Amino acid sequence: MVLVLRSKFEKVKITESRTLYNKHGRRVVVDTLEFADGSRHEWVYFSGGGSPSASAGAVAIAAFTKDDKMVLTRQYRHPLRKIIHDLPAGGIHIGEKPQQAALRELEEETGYTTDSFSGSAGSTGIPATWLEQLKYSSQKPSSERENLTQLK
Repeated sequence: MVLVLRSKFEKVKITESRTLYNKHGRRVVVDTLEFADGSRHEWVYFSGGGSPSASAGAVAIAAFTKDDKMVLTRQYRHPLRKIIHDLPAGGIHIGEKPQQAALRELEEETGYTTDSFSGSAGSTGIPATWLEQLKYSSQKPSSERENLTQLK
């Protein structure tokens, strides 16, 4: 006996798409999906502000001081209902390069700045619920860290 496997995810059709919220750079969308087996499901996700194509994504930066200490933010995050330590991060402005945004966020959130980067990567953040692509940057390895300075 030979089994031919099919997935209900082979053909997913969006039968309806509604924006539930679109303010302050945040957009919440609910799509009604119809799968190949005929079943239907509502999917709620975040897609940034405005239309999905208007979003430039987001950045996070892993920065280290001369003595190899990671620079983190300490901020209240309402969805978690507590103060957390996190990488400096934020949105990429339209027309801004990811590394420019990473430097801007590093300075805005921590007071630190640097002239150099050693690499970058990207992901879709949480693909099940977040549409924007997240870009990561890091500044150069410890032998070249003398450029990271805290602003007064």
